[in-house]
Amino acid sequence: MGTLMEELIKGIVIKIVEEDVFDLKVSHVGTTVKGKYKVEERIKMSALEGESILAKRSIQDMETKLKGKEVRCHVVTRDLFGRLVAKVKVL
Repeated sequence: MGTLMEELIKGIVIKIVEEDVFDLKVSHVGTTVKGKYKVEERIKMSALEGESILAKRSIQDMETKLKGKEVRCHVVTRDLFGRLVAKVKVL
């Protein structure tokens, strides 16, 4: 299991990797952030705000919804692969 974090970071989505995974160029970290973040982080979405839990995603859908957009990530944990698991909101 990963490390529990509960922190906020913001940035621009630079690449869609899978239906629920993208690369983020980190531009801002919350004032209470304790974790260390790289300039670019791989994010695995646990949820996308405004989207139904049952919604099916495709890489093409995620390209349209996220690529090049600024997002806020409520980071829950870092998984065993080093990805940040987060709830995501498009700003």
